[in-house]
Amino acid sequence: MSTILLVVSLAYSLSAYRGVFYQIKVAKNEIQARQDHWQAEGGLECGFSFMVNNHESVIPNNLNTACQWLELQSLGESPSEPNVLQATSGSVKITKEIEFLIGGGGGVTNPRSPSLNIKWKQGSWNDQ
Repeated sequence: MSTILLVVSLAYSLSAYRGVFYQIKVAKNEIQARQDHWQAEGGLECGFSFMVNNHESVIPNNLNTACQWLELQSLGESPSEPNVLQATSGSVKITKEIEFLIGGGGGVTNPRSPSLNIKWKQGSWNDQ
């Protein structure tokens, strides 16, 4: 009788551990997804700052190199949409539309080129 009780309790404890290990795996996946999201968002900020500081009037091709310390998979203009900055980290791809304004418009004004402003286009955040 005690052997049966021991086997039943062992089987129950093993099934309980299986659920705990599943919860740990789900938590790790959530943490990785959030890290990828914020890393990609940091890439958008780095790319935008690079464009403002270098007085760019288009999204340059060398953004991934300029922000290489972020170790993104890709950072640059979206292949399908003009003036859309796209950052990819892990399985997360974030895009942000940018407006290049000639002659003012309330964006970040370049001190060396006051006629060119760059700004995020309002309402253009996209998580994909």
